[in-house]
Amino acid sequence: MTNASARLARRYLGPIILSVVATALAACSSSDSAGGVAIEPLATLPPPPAEGASLEPAETLEAQPTPAATVGVDLVDTPSSALDEVRDAETLAPSSTLEAEPSPAATSGIEPASTASPGPVETRPTEAPAIPTTPAAASPTPSQTPPPMGDATVKTSDGPDDIGLTNTSSWVYWISDVDLDAIAAVAPSIAVIDYAADGSEDTVFIDSDIARLRAGMTSPARVIAYMSIGEAEDYRYYWEQEWEPGSPQWITSTNPDWEGNFKVEYWNSEWQGTIFGNPRSYLDQIIAAGFDGVYLDIIDAYEFYEDRGVDDARERMIEFVSDLATYARGQSPGFLIVPQNAPELGANPAYLGVVDGIGMESVYFGYDETGVANDPSTTAELESQLKRFTDAGKFVLSVDYVDTPSGVASAYQRARLQGFLPTVTDVDLDGLPIPEPQR
Repeated sequence: MTNASARLARRYLGPIILSVVATALAACSSSDSAGGVAIEPLATLPPPPAEGASLEPAETLEAQPTPAATVGVDLVDTPSSALDEVRDAETLAPSSTLEAEPSPAATSGIEPASTASPGPVETRPTEAPAIPTTPAAASPTPSQTPPPMGDATVKTSDGPDDIGLTNTSSWVYWISDVDLDAIAAVAPSIAVIDYAADGSEDTVFIDSDIARLRAGMTSPARVIAYMSIGEAEDYRYYWEQEWEPGSPQWITSTNPDWEGNFKVEYWNSEWQGTIFGNPRSYLDQIIAAGFDGVYLDIIDAYEFYEDRGVDDARERMIEFVSDLATYARGQSPGFLIVPQNAPELGANPAYLGVVDGIGMESVYFGYDETGVANDPSTTAELESQLKRFTDAGKFVLSVDYVDTPSGVASAYQRARLQGFLPTVTDVDLDGLPIPEPQR
């Protein structure tokens, strides 16, 4: 056995095992081995250390195999955790990269038990083997990140959400001598018509007529009935032959601009009962015929009465429209309430909340004179007032009365830019609109 082997034995097996080895060597020192190989004399080995003495560490010791492989010592009783530590050290780094370290006993003077594991082995840090894993999903780029919930709508100048009705593209306004087949032929999204072909009871449309018209229209195919609530009309079914201004007392005067039309005190309960609230009322007949809503005219009648000293005439009109809307939706859920003109009433939150949209005449042409462009200040004021409706998610149906090619193109284009749904037609409202130039 070489001195290096003896030193290794002293290092790993401790003084007790070293004494056993020394005794065996001494017994064999006077004779040759059976194989003729000389055994190194004991004199070449340092004497066993005294009990409690510290062993001198080998300063130049190279890394060696485990003690069990070198000297045949049985390590069965060695704790498994210690063996695992040795195996781990051998796996992580080759033995040539290790420097031998003194055992705890050699540095502290504490005699190790026979089952003690080798002292800690210092290793240089090595990269742990790669563990195959399933690749993680790539994080979305900013452009891939889903938009917040609750705000996915992007408005366009002529998109459906600009007017509050999905997929709406065009509308027809025809209330005199109405031809349902002609309207269906151009397939508008909205048709505002009279509830009767010529306004009389003899030509009233019924639900099958409205269903046939709706079937020929473009989605959402809404058929809305024109109904004047600020004036009485002597050609309507409700008109009594003996009626005239002052009799009944709520008919106050004639309308000099429209023959057969009469100013009424619209807050009067008898007049309001004529308009809604019972099977014979105007609104109830419209609902029974299958219309999708009403287009309420002469809302601006409140101005006539304000000028005559009725200070709360505006509030009375708002209350009238609100009561009518509540009743109508009770009879037909989803029934549309669309007043015409008087956009300034949109400043009242209650009024703005109860209507679904607004129709507005002469936004760009015809406000003061048919076919003539409005004063820019008039148009600017109207657009500002109508913006309250679009900002509240309501639709705006604009109608202009002009027939020159340039005027027609201008009215359509400017209304589209404001998010309105435009039409251009004749002031008599007795036919199809002038087609919109191709956009």
